[in-house]
Amino acid sequence: MKKSLKQLINEKEGVMEKHKNVKRELSLINIELVQKNEQLNETQKELLRADKLAAVGTLTSGVCHELRNPLSAIKNAVFLLKRKLSREAVPDIDEKTIQFLDIMDKEISRCSKIIDDLLGFTRVTKPTRFSSDINEVVNEALSRVEIAENIKLSKNLQPNLPMVMIDASQIGQVLINLTENACQAMADGGELEISTKVSERFMEIEISDSGCGIPEKEVRKIFDPLFTTKPSGTGIGLAVCHGIIQKHNGAIDVKSQKGIGTEMFIKLPLDGNGAGAV
Repeated sequence: MKKSLKQLINEKEGVMEKHKNVKRELSLINIELVQKNEQLNETQKELLRADKLAAVGTLTSGVCHELRNPLSAIKNAVFLLKRKLSREAVPDIDEKTIQFLDIMDKEISRCSKIIDDLLGFTRVTKPTRFSSDINEVVNEALSRVEIAENIKLSKNLQPNLPMVMIDASQIGQVLINLTENACQAMADGGELEISTKVSERFMEIEISDSGCGIPEKEVRKIFDPLFTTKPSGTGIGLAVCHGIIQKHNGAIDVKSQKGIGTEMFIKLPLDGNGAGAV
């Protein structure tokens, strides 16, 4: 018996509806696969980063210990030379000799700081958390940073914030590092703003500057050990910051535009538990 036109139309509509459902299911599966792929890529990046950190840490620790002793001997030698060749001891000493000794002393101090940074990178210890006032931690950190006169500092610290469970010394180290980086990015002056606030279960800190910014292709690399955008940088400071925030179960992120400025975001869980992504 031949099917009526209406039956054929209904069958066609049924097939089309099934086709739509299949397309919808395939689309959802595709979205899920893309998400899983992104998660896999992120996991692979974290594993590569962990391997790199371990290798750098092992190498760094040994090299730093080997360098410290000869560097201390050179520093002591320069100190004695500066005393022996001071203008009081040798009135007619050549001015360039004094300048060269000052340069040596300054560069030795710079090398010592690099060694300290490298050792700090390999020794990021588990934080000892205490209930802390984040605004006090911010102000203490700022008091230890030399901010040039051509940089305008603005503080937007929300009052009456709840206490947060952190290692105040380690978080202070992060804030000092980020603030110094911001200042170095504004060699010709600019605006530095630091703010604090609470969002849901997290304490949030933002440090923004109007400096030179970071090229888009380099933004995601700045927390990698040994990566730096500064001619005289070591690529250790931000890696240490990243490690400290991770050990606080927090998150640190960055937004930057070349020639416009950089924003650094920190999220710290109020109760010390995980923060997830910023």
